[in-house]
Amino acid sequence: MGIKSIGRFLVVVLLSLFLVVFLYVRADGYERLTVGLRWQMSGGPEKQEALATEKLSGPVSKLWVFFQKKGSHLYPAVSIGGKIVSVSVPVEQMNFLELVATLKGYEESMTKRSLLFSRNRPVGSRSTNAKNVYHLLILQNFVTTKDLPSSLKDVKPPLWPLKKALWRTHRLAMNYAVQTDAKTKELESLFQVKASYKTPRLILVAEEWLDVPEKAKTPKRRRGGGLFGGALEEVSKEIAGEKEEAKSKMIPVYSIDVLLDEISAEGKYPNGFQAARSIWNDITEGEVIYQATKGTRRVITASVVFSQMEKNRATRNSKNRILKFDAQNSDNINQCNQLWPSAQREIKNFLKENPDWRIIIPQNPVVFYKNNRPIYAMYAWFQVNPKTGRMIGVLPSGIRGALSDEMAQVENGVDPF
Repeated sequence: MGIKSIGRFLVVVLLSLFLVVFLYVRADGYERLTVGLRWQMSGGPEKQEALATEKLSGPVSKLWVFFQKKGSHLYPAVSIGGKIVSVSVPVEQMNFLELVATLKGYEESMTKRSLLFSRNRPVGSRSTNAKNVYHLLILQNFVTTKDLPSSLKDVKPPLWPLKKALWRTHRLAMNYAVQTDAKTKELESLFQVKASYKTPRLILVAEEWLDVPEKAKTPKRRRGGGLFGGALEEVSKEIAGEKEEAKSKMIPVYSIDVLLDEISAEGKYPNGFQAARSIWNDITEGEVIYQATKGTRRVITASVVFSQMEKNRATRNSKNRILKFDAQNSDNINQCNQLWPSAQREIKNFLKENPDWRIIIPQNPVVFYKNNRPIYAMYAWFQVNPKTGRMIGVLPSGIRGALSDEMAQVENGVDPF
């Protein structure tokens, strides 16, 4: 082979390699995260503002939304990569506030949203205060117990007064990620698959302070140990301490919203792997909060709602049943005649955008009891992909995760009586 032929051959090989790498990056590579806030002024149009862009270079990135007090008003602010950026509109003038996170690659982008509060929300935060903190954890790969944080460093004003809340929310998010990844590894072996994350994971943990009437507070049920043999003991002490120090009805309530968790599985039984992992994750979302609060809180997930429905059918002669909807019959969602119109629209839009998926949901809101007395009723549903086995639990607050049930107790859920 002559020099020119060798040269041409090398050029072809290099171009081929470049093309393979380029296509791989285009398909799976998200290099930047842009975060912002979306809101609506009372009686005005909706507005959205991008506040910061972070290059995703490390395995773990952290972002918090908090509220800066200026004069007599609170202003939403975002802290990411050591930078703090706020908007110029006070929350008191907003009808709702939403976190917007956009992952960007070469020619692709993906946007995920989480509602922080809305004055028209059926369940969940309808307002905010200066103590509320929302933490977005961005993970690039699997994490293990060695990745659990021991402290938060470099917390500076104006975040210093919120240091404990920043620590708690980060610790809860990391503990959830570590637990689900540990189970994922077990399920890989059980179902004989190899799993990998297709995109970064986005996990939002909220600590919101709520004025709960004494009659609505859940009785203390102490449970020792904590996650990982007591790894959350410090966090649970801090949470309990905050409640004691407040000496009022204001207590912290927690939620986990898994905005993005796309995992692929190749091997013998990928569908079984996805289904088992989906249910495990839904249960773990609630268990992490339950353990962190030393077993003093009932925590709601989609699995909990469906389990309560079956319990009511077995012990209270409930006639409630599960309905299934797809893109072709989504208009029949009105059979759930007590489901909020906003939730019905959300389900219809989801099925329109994801025609291969299904929705399973109770026909009527599921009633929860305390001391044999009904205290609230709640819907929840699963988004199900029958082709892959993937399932995502959704609560009426809009989150894909878990919610301290004090939110439902205060709002009384849907009144079915």
